[in-house]
Amino acid sequence: MQLIYVHGLDSGPESIKGEMLEDYCREHHPSITVQRPDLNCEPDAVIKLLLDFIDKDPQSGLVGSSLGCFFTHAVVAKTGKPAVMINPSIRPYESLKRFTGERENVPKDEVIYTTSGGWGIRPRDIDALLKYKYDQPQHPDRQLVLLKTADEVLNYREALEFYTQPGHEASVLVEPGGDHFMHDLPTKIPLIVKFLFELHTAK
Repeated sequence: MQLIYVHGLDSGPESIKGEMLEDYCREHHPSITVQRPDLNCEPDAVIKLLLDFIDKDPQSGLVGSSLGCFFTHAVVAKTGKPAVMINPSIRPYESLKRFTGERENVPKDEVIYTTSGGWGIRPRDIDALLKYKYDQPQHPDRQLVLLKTADEVLNYREALEFYTQPGHEASVLVEPGGDHFMHDLPTKIPLIVKFLFELHTAK
């Protein structure tokens, strides 16, 4: 079995959350391998990499964080694999436009922002995200969403609205306070692992 951690925008394989997941599984569930790929690349390459991991081990669950949740959802849509979303970014094809400032008609190949992991984001990358846009959650019964109301980066209400659409409701846990990083994540890791791999076994 494998748990694939899908990091956020300014992160990478050294993510603290990814390390937390790996440390927990190593101690409590040694049969689960935690994958922490470097996803600092264009959207199509991210999706291909994640799907390649799943091809190698169909007994997979995913944990996405922030922007990583957008990619995770696209993979869930294609594979039906169980996933946990941590403070998800719902519309990065809109929010990432902030890096263009107030400029219009920015060249598609111009780097408008470079992540801490080295991904030089271009307007064409933002356009590519639109290929993975869904109006409703796909396989919502296979998704658990963890939200903090005091998320200082993203408006939690956007994710709450998306994941609680009538007829497309995922399991959603909303907690007051907190932050975008979700510093109490260690208390939730047992729930995350249980959700992912009990669901997989049940399918």
